[in-house]
Amino acid sequence: MVVGVEIQFWERPTDNEVHFMRLAAQKLTKDPSTVEISKSDDLSNIATAIFRMKNEAQYKVVDRVALTFRRLIPFNSKMTIWFMQEKAYDFRNRTTEQ
Repeated sequence: MVVGVEIQFWERPTDNEVHFMRLAAQKLTKDPSTVEISKSDDLSNIATAIFRMKNEAQYKVVDRVALTFRRLIPFNSKMTIWFMQEKAYDFRNRTTEQ
């Protein structure tokens, strides 16, 4: 499954915070080469990590994902976690296939 973790920081995320987002995603992913980190163009204080995890019930992994990101990036104001089936997400184009 594809997992997205969007973090809203108090200010624009630093390079160090983006680095720790990547580390958190790499700890959780089944393929570290698929980890993508992006900063929002619209809202300068939001960054998103997108990565693949082993298929598992979402309710079983949400706490693990949140805890891993909170340990490495403790000072943020809001975290949103979303899931999508792998076949519905195109990592090359970062789009949802219809």
